[in-house]
Amino acid sequence: MKKFLAILVLGLLWCEHSLSEWVKFNCENLKNVKPPRDYIVYAINTDNNAFKQIWRVVGEEEESVYVNILNVNGTELTYTYHGDNKYTYKFDYGKNKSIDYQIKPSLEASISCVRHKQ
Repeated sequence: MKKFLAILVLGLLWCEHSLSEWVKFNCENLKNVKPPRDYIVYAINTDNNAFKQIWRVVGEEEESVYVNILNVNGTELTYTYHGDNKYTYKFDYGKNKSIDYQIKPSLEASISCVRHKQ
């Protein structure tokens, strides 16, 4: 019986781990940003709401950053960048097409994103 319970628990843990996925979006700036980017990708882990932004500035190496998540409300993330509390953003990854909004210090659309087809 103990072996059965151990196998059952390990099986459930394995199944839960396999359900997490990274949702990816192809994104573009809605306003002129200096320096310009070749591409921007958002990657969100639906299991733990880790949010990674990947981009490449024209002529440079690819960069990536995990953002500082302030609040999670369903599929809506409110975040800042580590070390920069001047700006706050809100992004809803539950939609196929979404706008990343800067909400502090003022409300404005900053990046448009479309979910990767899987």
